[in-house]
Amino acid sequence: MRLELELTVECEDERTAMSLDQALAPDNRYFPKDMKFGMSRRGRALKFAISSPRLRPGLSTLTGLVEDVRLFGEIWSGT
Repeated sequence: MRLELELTVECEDERTAMSLDQALAPDNRYFPKDMKFGMSRRGRALKFAISSPRLRPGLSTLTGLVEDVRLFGEIWSGT
């Protein structure tokens, strides 16, 4: 069994997407050796792909990513 997750975040504009990409990049470098993680940006959308042979690390990575995106949104929008 292998967990495959994909998340696409659409920002309000390309500038916001570039800023989110830069904000998340330092946090998205180190993962367990058996996990694969990919992040790409196209226009105003960021796409994340997580592949893990173990359920808990994959879901934990996704949860952390969603929380980071939420926090960025709160800081970026000022609300």
